[in-house]
Amino acid sequence: PITIVPDADVATAAGVMTQRGVSALLVTSDGALTGILTDRDLRAKVVATRRPASEPVSAVMTPDPVSVSPDTLAFEVLVLMTQRGFHHLPVVEDGRLLGMVTSGDLMRLEQANPSYLVGLIERQSTVDGLAEVARRIPEVVTAAAGQDATAADVSRVVTATIDALTRKLIELAEADLGPAPLDFCWAALGSQGRLEAGLGSDQDNAIVLAAEPDADAAAWFAALAASVVGGLERCGFPRCPGDMMA
Repeated sequence: PITIVPDADVATAAGVMTQRGVSALLVTSDGALTGILTDRDLRAKVVATRRPASEPVSAVMTPDPVSVSPDTLAFEVLVLMTQRGFHHLPVVEDGRLLGMVTSGDLMRLEQANPSYLVGLIERQSTVDGLAEVARRIPEVVTAAAGQDATAADVSRVVTATIDALTRKLIELAEADLGPAPLDFCWAALGSQGRLEAGLGSDQDNAIVLAAEPDADAAAWFAALAASVVGGLERCGFPRCPGDMMA
């Protein structure tokens, strides 16, 4: 990993980034990760606000950045990046900084790799579009098996794909229904909840509400459930025969 100390000035940090050809630096103190400084930080927090380049990196960095472990699947990292709007994630194991992965690293993977699907999922604006993307999941499983991926890894890839589809379906439903009347959590159960989903998995899910809903709120969540469950069905994941669904 390419690092810099928090009391270095911004001009020095920009020089290191330019010299090393990187778009972000990891900020460390006594070997511990304390922050991250990206091109976006320099643009938004220094250039746009006309702050002096003599200020310390600690004044403009993003502190306590989200990190991932080295055994995290590339697909799971890309899902996290897409959801949070990140382009860089430090890789940490047992408190030790190992490196950094970027969105460019992941998108350079071949399109048959599962990493590519999450970008397609996020770009869809209709259930029909999501269903079209979901039809490519068997190709991804075949490619993973051809690369000697373990059964557990293949299951995690399918699970992460269903997770991404579910989140996008919730987003589309909320755009149609309006904001939720109560805080809620969509819970994945069964094989999806165990990270063991397969191509033949059916749905098992539920909604947890922050409070007892009144009639209007109950109707809103019923509509949400119908929209998401129906969308997952159109994406190739059938309804649970035991009716264990939101």
